[in-house]
Amino acid sequence: MEQSSVLAAKECNESWKYIRGICHNRLFSMKAIKLRNEVSATKVMEMGDYLRGKEGKVVRLRDIVFATLANSMSNMMVSTDIVDLERDLFPTLDGLLGFWERRKATKLHQEFKSLWGEVIEERREAKCAGEELSQDLLDALIDNGFCNDDIHALLMEMLAAGTSTTCAAIEWLMAELVKNQGVVHKLRHEIESMVDGDIKNASLCHMPYLQACLKEALRLHPPTLFGIPRRALETCTVNDYFVPKDSVILINNWALGRDTTIWDEPLKFKPKRFLESKIELKENLQFEFIPFGAGRRACPGLNVSTTHVQGIVALLVHCFDWFLPEGISPDDLNMTEKFETTVYMKEPLSLIPRSRT
Repeated sequence: MEQSSVLAAKECNESWKYIRGICHNRLFSMKAIKLRNEVSATKVMEMGDYLRGKEGKVVRLRDIVFATLANSMSNMMVSTDIVDLERDLFPTLDGLLGFWERRKATKLHQEFKSLWGEVIEERREAKCAGEELSQDLLDALIDNGFCNDDIHALLMEMLAAGTSTTCAAIEWLMAELVKNQGVVHKLRHEIESMVDGDIKNASLCHMPYLQACLKEALRLHPPTLFGIPRRALETCTVNDYFVPKDSVILINNWALGRDTTIWDEPLKFKPKRFLESKIELKENLQFEFIPFGAGRRACPGLNVSTTHVQGIVALLVHCFDWFLPEGISPDDLNMTEKFETTVYMKEPLSLIPRSRT
């Protein structure tokens, strides 16, 4: 897997740069995102339709969000859905979390391989027949001579990376919104002021409070506790700390986000703090807040992830009122974290939707 990896490669070598460049052009760049924006927006609207059919019933939000993200990512990668929401039977986030654990990875690879194995073969046949194709990530991988096993490994990595952390971020943000109704009212007002008839056409880049809510959720609940491990290329000394060559370097995002010397009332959910600061998610050199990492090994999916989070949360807030199951108050909501490769809610967020539209 490491030979065809954007995240797991040990070295920033030519192979890593080559694969990352392909993924950037077809997945991560703003140009690629805009090309697939209509499809991604459609997947979000399908999620809304599904939730309307569940009105008044308890839903486990992470499963529905994961299915939506999985279809958005699969359309960016192979131009087809891999999940059928209407069947109510689909892979869940819980299963995919095992992708990063070596002992579970082999089984997961076999399970997910069937999801797009036929798609790869059909695409190869279509290319041989000279048919006009969709110019997605799969096309680029085939054109660049990748074998089926390497294609599968890379698609699996992109699916896992593009859904698990993003799904966790959405679940944490929605949990905080349930507990902070004042924030919901302000956020809903901003969204409504930007919606021109249809939430699908809302301009997410012009919603600073929505962006502040996302940043605040990532500060309090970073989806990855330590981010991607780094390695010291040379022996060095940093602030009087001796760091031997080849040391593994981990950055504790969770601790950074709760540091009382950096943040005022760090345990409170206060999106306003980001409206009053210049801290950004992208190209951020203020290292107190780096949920996507920094430098050339920063998470390449930042643009994709933030676009998905904002689009999904905008729909959830604009189109639905959300209620906790009977007998549970916002103060009783279990915010205990489960620390695995992805930091997610130990008790999955279960809510009752009521349509507002």
